[in-house]
Amino acid sequence: PVRPDQGEPVRVRLAYRKLGRAAFSSHLDLVRLLPRLFRRLGLPVYYSRGFHAKPVLVFGPALSLGVASLAEYIDVKLVADGAVDFEQLPARLTEASVDGIEFFAAAELGPNDPKLSQLIHEAEYAVGLPHAALAQLGVRDAQELRALVASRLGGDLRTRRNVDGIGKWIDVGQYLRGVDVGEGGSTLAEAGIAGGLTPMRVRMQITGSGTAKVSEALEALTGVKDLPARVVRAGLFWCTDAQRGTPLELAAVRRTPNVATPENALGSDASMSDA
Repeated sequence: PVRPDQGEPVRVRLAYRKLGRAAFSSHLDLVRLLPRLFRRLGLPVYYSRGFHAKPVLVFGPALSLGVASLAEYIDVKLVADGAVDFEQLPARLTEASVDGIEFFAAAELGPNDPKLSQLIHEAEYAVGLPHAALAQLGVRDAQELRALVASRLGGDLRTRRNVDGIGKWIDVGQYLRGVDVGEGGSTLAEAGIAGGLTPMRVRMQITGSGTAKVSEALEALTGVKDLPARVVRAGLFWCTDAQRGTPLELAAVRRTPNVATPENALGSDASMSDA
């Protein structure tokens, strides 16, 4: 079909939180929500040129069901000649969105800025283990939990992932970048998670070949499957040997050569096209 000329698009990076009941909505629910939200606000969204034209959206790595987040990101293309107040855009999006989805930043990207899916190398999580989970592990406090995790770090950290009845082994140790028992309590509190919890911070590498789920990391680190834990993704980051930053720190990205490479890409393009 003949499509109207939309001109040159402008790329915008949006940052949002996913808290409360929204943490129990799936990634596909979010993919459906965003286009409706943009239409509700009358934003001049740029559409793909395929037979079934769709808004051009690029998401970061999907969250597991039930995992809250303090910093998620979306790249969206808008029609360049549309009048958009980027300073007021996060508040407008939050007001029109569902409960628990809170937008807090919007930044216009330059023509040479890397796609979001090429920029994310690491995810950081805060895990809160209740007393029942500690008893299930046979430990009494953070000190004993730290000793348990340290003893398992020297062994095999593989877990089995089952998808539609088909299982495969996941080498969690390949993606694990750090574990700090006793850290992450402030992240849990910021996400509104309180109670008698023993916190633990877990950092996972994200590569072009994939990553491990935080639940798989917990299983590998404790030896127990399906622990009753509260989990918050504290952030998504790009990393070099000397630096770490968020996808919104564009000035640092532009100063750092080769911070984004296709080999590190892992994201989801909801439009099925980046044209």
